[in-house]
Amino acid sequence: MSIRGEIVISHVIGAAVVVTVLPATLAAGQAASILANAILGYNDTVVAQSALTYVVFTAVLGAVLAVLASARFSESRRRICAAWGQKAAITAAAVFIALFGFLTLGFLQIEPANPLTQRQLVSRDARNWLLAISCLTYIAALAWGLFSPATKLRQRRRLLRSAAEAAAASLPGLVAAMWFVWHG
Repeated sequence: MSIRGEIVISHVIGAAVVVTVLPATLAAGQAASILANAILGYNDTVVAQSALTYVVFTAVLGAVLAVLASARFSESRRRICAAWGQKAAITAAAVFIALFGFLTLGFLQIEPANPLTQRQLVSRDARNWLLAISCLTYIAALAWGLFSPATKLRQRRRLLRSAAEAAAASLPGLVAAMWFVWHG
């Protein structure tokens, strides 16, 4: 593939990642809110379904982002998802970290005067922390892609490495969802 073709593909995939991450963060926040509301009810099926929705938005997208961000062209070893260079990628990571801080502070709630029940505490914690975990998952996946080393690997090892990156990126969302389902 020519250098011009690689640059065009990099721009398209980079734009797709940027356009996908922000709505996915909002969708993960909505899924976290639905999970928090489901925990307040006593229907375990609804809790499991809402946790699965959260896992899809957090873990699956985190895994896809980790694989896309670390993928490279086979011949030139250029990053597929780094069309604008490291400075722009570091700036984007800083914007996502600022968004994470804003969302974390924005969703913290004032404590009520009456003590909360165990389910209400778990629901509150789900509402407060699941969106933060989603943002951290996306930030970690994109940062891994930004700073991952360029090594020349065979096709099989490259697939194994991509699978390991995907599993590592999806782990925080899976663990968080399982924890809240278990305690909810």
